[in-house]
Amino acid sequence: MGIASVAEAIIKCGKEKETMTTVQPDSEDIRKAVKWVAEERKHNPGRPLDKVLEEASRNFDLSPLETEFLQRFVRDEKL
Repeated sequence: MGIASVAEAIIKCGKEKETMTTVQPDSEDIRKAVKWVAEERKHNPGRPLDKVLEEASRNFDLSPLETEFLQRFVRDEKL
């Protein structure tokens, strides 16, 4: 999935899930983290996803809520 596709998926995901009861962060840091995770998975496919997500959370200074959103989004989109 290319970076542009990831950005489109984030927007689409947000629109589709507006009716859900969970709160979704709308943060530029989330967008950057998703793009970074996608690139990291592309360049290092053997690296454990948990480690990639942990590093993204630290690198982009995500809150616990943002980290949870990132984890769910990445797993749902299979980045």
